[in-house]
Amino acid sequence: MTTKYYQGGWFQRESSCSSFRERMWKNLDVKPRKSSKKNKRIGIVNRNESRAIADIDILMQKLHKKYPDADIHLRAIDSEYKLTNSDDSLEAQAKWFADKDLVILAHGAAMSNAVFMRPGSSLLELYPSNYFNDMFWLLMEQCGIHHDWYYDGSNKKKRGKYTEKQARAETDENWKDRMKNKKKDIHFRWKDVDHIIYHLLKESLSKK
Repeated sequence: MTTKYYQGGWFQRESSCSSFRERMWKNLDVKPRKSSKKNKRIGIVNRNESRAIADIDILMQKLHKKYPDADIHLRAIDSEYKLTNSDDSLEAQAKWFADKDLVILAHGAAMSNAVFMRPGSSLLELYPSNYFNDMFWLLMEQCGIHHDWYYDGSNKKKRGKYTEKQARAETDENWKDRMKNKKKDIHFRWKDVDHIIYHLLKESLSKK
């Protein structure tokens, strides 16, 4: 079998993320659960500071209604750079992410926890308006995570329908304000997010 090598990104070889994940699972005593259509597990990470998911309560309500048998867990973080309680420990984060079929979260450093997720699970990345950055996409590929994204574009009629090219162009047009834009809260239209979540869960729970 030919080994795939990467010129950039997080790992140099195709197998490197898998090896790293297995070592971390062992060292942190992580026991990832197997996927189950009868017991879906959805995790939502929401930031209490900048780049929060607006109307998080509505998102939770919609998910509970759409997936009444699913275990849906909301994890709030005060900052990606502060460890304020035991749930912020590396062990706690690894176990939380490894337990989920799907994780929904804003673009940011917390996405690096995808290295702990079970290969074949899914992640939905949310972007605020006028800020688009694909720096974690290769990590998803290297770790075998199904990945999709939602961009809260400034053109609300196109929200959920932006192409990658359009999202990049809008970010470039507002480049001078990028540091301010990346801190904006993220608004969503449920019918668009619902469609993405459905397909990501289908990928996570499919038997390969």
